[in-house]
Amino acid sequence: MDDSSKAFLLTTVFLYSASAAIANIAAGLYALDISGKTVSLTLAVAAYNAAFAFSSLVVVPWLESRRSGLFLSVALVTVSISLALMYLSRSLLEIVLLNAVYGAAAALVQPIVLAAASALEEGSEAVPEINIASSIGIITGDTVAAVLAKALGVQGLLALSALIALLSAATSLKLSWVVGGSKPPLAPSTPLVTGRARYSPPTHVPRNRGADAGATQIPWRFLAGVLLLFTAISVFFSPMPAYLRDLGFSDSEIYVLSMLSLATSTLVYEVLRRSKLALEKAHLLLVSAAALRTIIFATPIPVFSRVLDPGITMPMLYVFVGATWALISTSLPLIALTLEGEAGVGKTNAFMSIGLVVGSTAASILVHYGGADATCITASVLALVSALILSKAKPTSTSPAQL
Repeated sequence: MDDSSKAFLLTTVFLYSASAAIANIAAGLYALDISGKTVSLTLAVAAYNAAFAFSSLVVVPWLESRRSGLFLSVALVTVSISLALMYLSRSLLEIVLLNAVYGAAAALVQPIVLAAASALEEGSEAVPEINIASSIGIITGDTVAAVLAKALGVQGLLALSALIALLSAATSLKLSWVVGGSKPPLAPSTPLVTGRARYSPPTHVPRNRGADAGATQIPWRFLAGVLLLFTAISVFFSPMPAYLRDLGFSDSEIYVLSMLSLATSTLVYEVLRRSKLALEKAHLLLVSAAALRTIIFATPIPVFSRVLDPGITMPMLYVFVGATWALISTSLPLIALTLEGEAGVGKTNAFMSIGLVVGSTAASILVHYGGADATCITASVLALVSALILSKAKPTSTSPAQL
């Protein structure tokens, strides 16, 4: 990759990540502001997740041989336009639909970026730099939003994120000639602390790993556990920004909590990167994280009743959210790749995506009929059942088919 192309690619990733960090919270909170009802926030998240899932599972494979810088620019312009139209809209229906457009376009960005990077240089060399640019962008976006939230308001933050996304589209034009001739490193979709889907940090793994290790089909028990875990995650986090406001957190502080979770995840990612995870250890980390999420998802219940201090408990909660998230998003792809290679990651990604859509949809119903306690209890129970199912799906390095 020549220095000029690399600079434009990394600048595009940085700017888009900053825009997404701002928009992923503001787009939901704006729906809440328009209607005054928490269910509006969860509906916006559900629309985003459904469109993201469709785009990542259907549109991205269709673009396999067509991924180029031009498609990247189109996706980023679409993101910018959808956010700008949200800023201008006063209709809840329009905002929910625009969240869907945003989600569909957002699902295209990282696969195209990674394909372009793979075409410009070896994916294993490009991935660390892309991850760094993305992490710095997210931290920058959260920081800017935390500082400006009071002055601009949620609506103003949407305009700011739209402008930054447009700038990222402009820098991506330099890459319009690039055609992704090789597949990018695998990156399953995962939810943010807002309950919205994104892609997890990509890692470069040999693509024949599962096929050359006597891989077999991933059993239904593992996939069922993944489905329940991600349903629980989405049930819990989709309405959480509204609950945080109810607890007295300002919009700036909500962005700080997001940044705190990301910082913790980044530290744990680094620890995991330095340790070579065997299959059995990855499985143990996944089950442990799911079990810990059972406690995490139940913790806000005494906070809602003011038995625990929100100002102390919720920041601590988000630290554990970040730590367990790093365990989940690291162990899942490793297990899926080892057992069934690329096909395993594809299946796992599909069940994760379905879980996110089901969870955010279920959250809309739970919020309307049961309130905050109902969403936390449901998420906690689902996480517990997931941990129990996953614990029974124990892989071995010598016989992956025994999962």
